[in-house]
Amino acid sequence: MIHNALAGRAILELTNAEVAGADLDTRLTMDGLVTVEVVLVMGGMAAATIRLYGGAAAAPTSALLVNGVLQEYTLTAAGTYEFQVNAAGLRYFRASAEGDAGFAGSFCTVTYRYNDYTTATQTDGALRNE
Repeated sequence: MIHNALAGRAILELTNAEVAGADLDTRLTMDGLVTVEVVLVMGGMAAATIRLYGGAAAAPTSALLVNGVLQEYTLTAAGTYEFQVNAAGLRYFRASAEGDAGFAGSFCTVTYRYNDYTTATQTDGALRNE
């Protein structure tokens, strides 16, 4: 059960420029596990890229690596996506989004979901598209 949620970006108009979401202070999480939920409306775009960042300072700009793999996802269909992230050891975490064209009527929302100290640890999972 995931107890808390933080709007990473309420409504994000996608263009060909990267737009950062809000910072999540990972001290709020029980175990550093964060689910990033992205709801994507494609409009006239062919793809959107979601990038994950982490670091010791607010507004982190260091790309998040997991086992040496860059945490970047290219989405090519409208839908709801979830990314499981282990942000333990990081002070701040954030997601960003970028489209592949100028404004084309494409939007997304980004929500961070995490366990706090009153809930059980969520299970780890892979990218899911509903």
